[in-house]
Amino acid sequence: MKMRHKFVVRGEKWDFSQTNILRAQPFPEHLPGYVPEGVVWTAIAVGYKTRFINKVVRIYFQDAGNQVTQERNAARDTVGSLYWKTIVLNSELKWF
Repeated sequence: MKMRHKFVVRGEKWDFSQTNILRAQPFPEHLPGYVPEGVVWTAIAVGYKTRFINKVVRIYFQDAGNQVTQERNAARDTVGSLYWKTIVLNSELKWF
């Protein structure tokens, strides 16, 4: 969070995480519809520091059939989006 708000680092970042850290933050499967993965990454960011390198480690291409370009159902995905935005506001409010 410090990188995003204090140093204004933007864009997608690729990371590697220890399995035990990921297991400690399970994905909220109790919520209906699409839940952004930011729910997990924000929870991890609250409790752990991240080390960054300034190198390209991945290149990928987007086509019409992937998850990034698919349309979302706003009515179905509202609960997951609200859940994530609540977590973001609660954990990042100190930066505003």
